[in-house]
Amino acid sequence: MASIRNQKNSYLFRVSCGYDTNGKQIVKSMTWKPDKNMTSKQAENEKGRFSRQ
Repeated sequence: MASIRNQKNSYLFRVSCGYDTNGKQIVKSMTWKPDKNMTSKQAENEKGRFSRQ
């Protein structure tokens, strides 16, 4: 399962990769910050393209 959170000036991507042998959830996360010269619409489009990778 994946989630995208909008923070102040960036987006936080979190993906669940299942569970380890001890039953602990494995979660991968990364933060993406759009360029300053991007409009809000361009940033939304890029966020969508970025999340599909």
